[in-house]
Amino acid sequence: MSTTTAYDVLEVENDRSYRGCKKAERVLVTLKGPSTSPLAATVCMGDGSSNLHTFTTTLPSTTSSEPIALRFQQQSKRVYHDSTQLLDAWGVGVTIVDGKLALVALPLPKDAAATPLDETKGAVFFSAHEQSGTLVCATKQHSLLVYDWIPKNAKLLPRSTHEVPDKPSTLQSVLCLSSDMAVLIYKRKTTLFHLDTGRSLDLPPDCRDPVLGAVRLPGLVPSQDDFFVFWRTHGIALRYDRSEYAVVTTGAPVPWPAGAGPPKAVLGHHPFLLIAYAEHVDVLLSFQIVQSVAIKGALLLAPLLSQAQTVSVTAPPTVLVATGPVAFAALRMRPLSDQLRLHLDAGRYQEAIDLCRLCPVECHLSADELRRIHLQLALQQFERHEFRRAMDNFLASHVPAEEVLALFPDELLPRSRHRLALATLPRPSVALAGETLSAALSALVQFLVAYRTLPRQGLAKVQYDDVASLVDTVLLKAYVLTNDAALTAFCGTSPSAADVGEAEVFLRAHAKWPALLAFYKTQRLHRKGLELLEELQASSKKDPRREMVAYLKTLSEAPLVFEFSKPVLQSAPALGLSIFTHRLVPPTEVDIDPHLIVDHLKSIEVSSNAKQDENGGDDEMPLDDGRALAIAYLHQVIYANGSRVPSTLHDELVYLLLDAINHHVSLLLKKKRDQQSLIVFHTRVRMQKGRLGALRRQLLAFLQSPLSQHHPERLLSRTPMEMIEERAVLLANMGRHEEVLRLYLHEIKDAAVAEAYCNDVYASKVGDASIYTLFLQTYMRPPSAKTSPYRMSNHALSSIGLAFVAKFMLRHAATIDVATALELLPPGTEAAALSAYLQRVLELKVEARRTAQVQTQLLKIENLHVRSQLHAAQQESVDISAQSTCAVCSRKLERGAFLYDKDEGTLLHYACQPSLP
Repeated sequence: MSTTTAYDVLEVENDRSYRGCKKAERVLVTLKGPSTSPLAATVCMGDGSSNLHTFTTTLPSTTSSEPIALRFQQQSKRVYHDSTQLLDAWGVGVTIVDGKLALVALPLPKDAAATPLDETKGAVFFSAHEQSGTLVCATKQHSLLVYDWIPKNAKLLPRSTHEVPDKPSTLQSVLCLSSDMAVLIYKRKTTLFHLDTGRSLDLPPDCRDPVLGAVRLPGLVPSQDDFFVFWRTHGIALRYDRSEYAVVTTGAPVPWPAGAGPPKAVLGHHPFLLIAYAEHVDVLLSFQIVQSVAIKGALLLAPLLSQAQTVSVTAPPTVLVATGPVAFAALRMRPLSDQLRLHLDAGRYQEAIDLCRLCPVECHLSADELRRIHLQLALQQFERHEFRRAMDNFLASHVPAEEVLALFPDELLPRSRHRLALATLPRPSVALAGETLSAALSALVQFLVAYRTLPRQGLAKVQYDDVASLVDTVLLKAYVLTNDAALTAFCGTSPSAADVGEAEVFLRAHAKWPALLAFYKTQRLHRKGLELLEELQASSKKDPRREMVAYLKTLSEAPLVFEFSKPVLQSAPALGLSIFTHRLVPPTEVDIDPHLIVDHLKSIEVSSNAKQDENGGDDEMPLDDGRALAIAYLHQVIYANGSRVPSTLHDELVYLLLDAINHHVSLLLKKKRDQQSLIVFHTRVRMQKGRLGALRRQLLAFLQSPLSQHHPERLLSRTPMEMIEERAVLLANMGRHEEVLRLYLHEIKDAAVAEAYCNDVYASKVGDASIYTLFLQTYMRPPSAKTSPYRMSNHALSSIGLAFVAKFMLRHAATIDVATALELLPPGTEAAALSAYLQRVLELKVEARRTAQVQTQLLKIENLHVRSQLHAAQQESVDISAQSTCAVCSRKLERGAFLYDKDEGTLLHYACQPSLP
C-alpha cells in the first residue's frame, strides 16, 4: 500500500439543535441552493418516512483546515424516494410520489410541490444520467420507460417503452450509464440493457453471480460511465465496449480486506474509488489502494463536489461521509498536480502514470516526460520480476530495443551485438536464471512482437536493417527457448530479418526441424530446405516423401523441382506426379513451363518395385514408365486443372498415347509370333480388352472431348489404318464427312453410329441437309476392294437392306432430296417398299404448300395495314418555319436532314435522334 495522502480529513460541525432525522437513508447534494454564494451547497438527507431534511453548508477551500458547518434549513415531506436524484444540470430534482415519477424545481422551496407525470403510474424505481440527459423508469407493469430531458422546455420527453426481459418480478434496481445503456440488477443476475433496441447483454462469465450492488464510475467521456459491481468477497469495474458490443473488465478485481466483510458504501469520485468499511475508508487509484482513512462507522458516501464540477466552482472535490443520523466527516481531495509531484518524488511511478492517464488536464506532462516515467516504472517492475508489465512500459517509453535486450544474459544475444555496447540501462541486481529467466523470455517475446510493428523513424537504412536483424534474431531464440507454438509461424512469415547463419545453427541445435524448414522457405533457401528433408528421411516416422512433395508443390524453380522430384517419381510415381498436377505456387510467381514438365516426366525410369505397386487391372493405366507419367500429367492439367494449356501439348498427349499403343502392340506381337492371323486392333474401341483397350479408350475420349485443341490434320498420318474409330473422329474433326461415313458404314458396319453422326453434324450446323443424302450415297455405293485403303467386306450390293434404307428415308424425309434418293436406289426396287416414304414426302409437300399460302395471305394483310398507315400519315402536316429549332440541340433547322417525332410532337436533326436500343 502506498503512503500517499489523496484526501485530507475535515471535521463537520453538525447542527446539534436539529433532532428531526432519526436515520439517514441517503445523502444528496446540490449546488443550487437559496444562498447566492458561489461556494454554498445544499445537503439533503432522506429518511424512511419519505421526508427530505435540507441543510446548508459552505464548500471547503484548498488550504483551510477549518471544519465544515451544516445548518438546518427546512424539511420537505413526501418528496423523498430511494431513487431520488438532484440534477443540477437539469435544474430539477426527480423523485417518485404516489407511484408516479415527479419533478421538483431546484433550489428546493420550503413547501416543495412535485409535478407528477401521469403516464408513469406504477413507477417503482428509476435512474437518471445527468450528462446525457436520459432517464430510465421501471414500473409495476414490468415496463421500462425511457425519457429524454429537453433543456429548452425543461421537461421529460418519452423516447421508448420496453418490456422487462427475463424474469420481470425479480428486477431490483436499474442504473443508467449513458443515453442508450443501463444496468438491470435482478435477484439472481445482472445484465446490460440497450435502451433503443431492447437487447440484453450478459456480463463476463466470472461476473454473473448475484451482486450486492452497483455504482457508477465517472470516466473520461462524460456521456458514458463505467460501473463497479460488488459481491460479498470482492468487486470489479466493468465497461461497455461499443466496438465489440460486449461488457469488458477495466481492472483487476478488488478483494475486501480480511475480516472487514462487504463494504458499507462505494463511491466513484474521479479519479479515485472510495470504499467504506466499518473501521476505515479505502481510497483506490486504478483499483490499487493508495490511502486508508481511519473513519469509524462510515455508512454513506456522497460527493459534496466532484472533479467535473470544479470547472465552474473554485473549490476542491470533497466527499461527505455519513457516520450517523446527523453525523458526518469530510474527505477533501488534495490538488492532483501536488499528488503527481509527490508520486514522482517518492518514485511511485505507477500512481503518477495513472493520474496522468485519468486526469490529462489536471496532470499534464509532455510526451518526453511521460516516456521517462514509463521507463523508470519498467525498470522497477523488471527488478521486481513483473516482466509482462515491465515490457508494456518499455514499449510505452519508446526505449530502443537494444536497451531492453542488454538486460538479458549474453547467451541470448546475437554474436554481432556491437550496438548493445552502447546500452545505458542498469543491469538487474540478480542475474536471470531458471524459471525467472523463462518468465522474462515469455515477456520478451511479447515485447519484441509488438516492437516489430512500431514505426522506427529517423534511422538510416543500415541502422534500420541492423535493428531489424537484432530484434528478429533474439525473437527467434526466445521462441525456441520458451517452446512457443508460434515459432513455426514466425519462421514462416514473410522474410524475417534474423541472421541466417545464427538462426540456422540455433534451430538445428534445438532440433526445431519444422521451424527450420519454414525459415529456409521464407528466406528462399530452397536447396537447403530440400536437403534438410532428405536428411530427415531416415529418422522420420512419417513418410518423409510427403513433406518433400508438399514443399516441391510450392516451388517455381524448375531445376530444383526436377532434381528433387526425380527420386520420388522413381520410387512412388503417383505421389511424385502430384507435384506437377497439384501446383501451389503463389499467383505472383511464374510457374514451371508445362513443356519442360512433360520432357522431365518422359525421362523418368520407374523402379521395378514401384512398377509392381502400380500394376492394377487390365483396364487401368499403371504409371510404369516416363511416357505413362507424361500422359497422366497432361490428362490431369487439360481435364481437371482448368488452366490454359498450349495446343502443342494437346497434340503431344495424342502422340504419347499413339506411342504407348504402338509400344504395347509390338509387345503383343512379340509374345504371339506364331499366330500369323493375329488381329491386334478391334474394330470397336469399346470391345478392346486389356491395357491396349484402356489406351485406345483414353485416346478416343480425348479426341471427342470439347476441351481438346489438337490438330487432326497433323495427327491423322500418325494414326494406324487399323484404328478405324479413332481415324473416323479425326476425319470428322477435319470435316471430311464422306470418309467418316464410309468408315462407319463399311468398316465398322454400324449404321446407327453413322446416322447419329449425321444428326450431330446437321444439329450443330457444321453441315447442311445434304449430309443425309451423302449417307445414302455412301451406304448404297460401297467402295471396291481395289480403291478402298481399308479391309473390305465381300458383301455385294444386292445384300444391302432396302428395308433399312426405306426406314432411314422415312425418318429424314424432310431433309433428303427426293430426286437424288430415288436415283440412288437400284432399278429393280419395288414401289411398295417405298410407299411410306413417298406418302410422307407428299404430306410434307402439301403441308409446305399450305404454309406458303397462309404466309402469303398474312403478308397481304400486313401490306394493307402498312398502306393504311402510310395514307393516314400522308394526311398529316407539320408546320416548319425559319425559327423552328431542334428539340435536342436547340439549334435552328436550317441545313441538313431533319425528322419529326410523332410521339413527342417535336422536330429534331437527323443526327440528333437518340440511338435505337
